[in-house]
Amino acid sequence: MSGKLNDIFEINPKSDESPTIQRRYPALRTIATIYKVIAYFCLIGGAVGVIIGIGIAAAKSRELFGSYSEGICLLIVIFSIIVGVSGFISSLAISENIKLFIDMEENTRLTNDFLRKLINKSGSSE
Repeated sequence: MSGKLNDIFEINPKSDESPTIQRRYPALRTIATIYKVIAYFCLIGGAVGVIIGIGIAAAKSRELFGSYSEGICLLIVIFSIIVGVSGFISSLAISENIKLFIDMEENTRLTNDFLRKLINKSGSSE
């Protein structure tokens, strides 16, 4: 049975080639890449915030903030971790969702093409 399907779809099972598919939606692909870059910037920004918070705590920050210096430094570190990690995760998730939707469209189009070939072959063989 699989040999018959391979003949219908003109697929060579010994070939490493996958069917070529037209690449669509270049703007969405660009937006997904931009979101991925933003995700890594968020992660880097969070790491920089943590380093700054620790650096302020290590320096003589009492002169700068008074008696609240340890609390402010701790808040900077916590805020930087939360914002950096959540920004990274959400931006990366948006990027991957856009790619997922594009892949779903490509797979649906490929399946549609295969089904059209199957219908045309079965209709012409009767």
